[in-house]
Parts: sequence; C-alpha cells; structure tokens
Amino acid sequence: MNPQEIDSSIPVAVSRALWMARDNIIVSDVSLSIPQGQRVVILGPNGAGKSSLLKLMGLMMPPSSGHVHIFGHEPWVESQSKIRHVRSRIAWIPQGLQVVGRLSVLNNAVLGCLARVSPLKTLLGWFPEEEIEKARQALQEVGVESLSGRRTDTLSGGERQKVAIARALVQGGDILFADEPTAALDPVASRDMMQLIKRLSQERGLTTVTVLHDIDLAMEFADRIVGMSDGKLVLDLPTSEVRKEQLDRLYHHLSPVEPPPVVKMSATAVLGKGSAVLRLLAGRAPSAEKTPPQKP
Repeated sequence: MNPQEIDSSIPVAVSRALWMARDNIIVSDVSLSIPQGQRVVILGPNGAGKSSLLKLMGLMMPPSSGHVHIFGHEPWVESQSKIRHVRSRIAWIPQGLQVVGRLSVLNNAVLGCLARVSPLKTLLGWFPEEEIEKARQALQEVGVESLSGRRTDTLSGGERQKVAIARALVQGGDILFADEPTAALDPVASRDMMQLIKRLSQERGLTTVTVLHDIDLAMEFADRIVGMSDGKLVLDLPTSEVRKEQLDRLYHHLSPVEPPPVVKMSATAVLGKGSAVLRLLAGRAPSAEKTPPQKP
C-alpha cells in the first residue's frame, strides 16, 4: 500500500504500521484498508495485538513506524489541530467502558461532546443545551432514555454498555471503534449489544471496527474478519470466506494461516485526570513525547 495513493474516501488505511513498547514489538508491519460502511471484527488470542492495532487506527497513539490515514489524512505527521479535527470523525467505545459511576446516565452521555466544548465549561459542569439534547436523543436511540437521571453505578452491565454507546454517538463521527464491547456480558446481553451496534452502523452509515473474543458473534455480525497473532496480520477475509480451520489455527497456533490477500483501495464530570480516553473525547492528542517513534 503506497501512502501517496491513499483515497480520501477511505475511512481507515494502515500501511506497514509497527508499534513498539519497551523494545517489544506489539504490532508488526500491518497493512489494511477499511472502506466506508464496512463492519470489521478483529479476532485473535490474548496478547495478539488486537487492542493495540485498534488504538493505532483510532489515533490513540502514534505508530513507531509506518502510516495511519483517516479519510486520506495522516494526522501524526501534521499538526495537533489536524489531529483534533480528524478525531472529530471518530467515536470510541473503550475497553472497560470508563463511564463515571457517580454521574447520572445523562451526564455520562453528554461527555461525548468534550471536543466541542471549552475545557473550563466542562470542568464547571456546564454544557450547551443543544449538546444535552444530543445526549438525550442518543440515550433514546440505544433504549435507556428512561434511566437518564439514575447514577450510572446503579445500572446493570448491559445498561452501562448502552450508556457508553450513547456517549460515542454524542461524539459523532463516521467511524466507530469498539474495544471488547461485550466483555463481562452474558451471551444474551452480548448478542443484544452487537445487534445494537449493527443497527446503528446501518442507520448512520458508520464504519465500525470491533475487537471481540467471541468467534460466533464475530461471524454473525461482521462483514469482514481480521485475525491477529503475535502482532501480525494473519487473516483478512470477508466473513463468508472464513473457514473453521483458519480460526482453529488462529487460536491454537498451529501451522501459519495463509497470508491475507492484497486489499485494494476503492474510491468508494471527568473521566480521570490525565486519562487517555478523556483526551480522546476532548479531541486532544496524547503526549507523543512519552512514546517517541522508534525505528523497527
């Protein structure tokens, strides 16, 4: 994938991305592109690099080398203001949700507007009425509007998941990244959650990239399966073409999974001081000085 040929209509394009932490290679030489409206699920065993790849694609951290483009922009080689601008097109459901238990459901949802409201106003708990209305609409869309006034720490796991989705909807954007959104949910609640994400992606035309551990859910709700193992991309196929033996090899470390095909471009309230997710919601870049790019 030539970074100079990235189509601006492509929501996510990764070219030879590598990410290292303390001299350990976590993501190794990954290249893929994701067209508008596609639902992608990333599968793989623990420690395979799934969440790290998701964070690279979602601009949570810069690659040590390689390129990450969002709608044709490569924010990490541009300005901080460009990173903020591009992040306005991204919504996040982080691992562990990071909803604030002592806040009401409505106040948690409205935190999705942090990138559009001045930090001083948010520290004072003041949000424009139009943002509060967006939060109410998002809660209605995910089916928990009746819980608006309740403290979030009194909700069930499935209800908290829906609050996190509502917050992501308030963020707006064209791409939704979800890191294990069904974690700690029972099978029925997990299926309900994935049905909700699928419905929202179809209604809003969202491109969605989700990390899951449940193979059955992935095969049911994804258009495309991406498999990671030892930091490498080892499987990249439309869901209809994925075979059981490929998934078995992915999770049981047998013979290497056949290499992925070349994917061609088509034209087609506070969460915690210093929290990376809070900075993301506010559209601010994480401190790049703390993770300087390294040569592979």
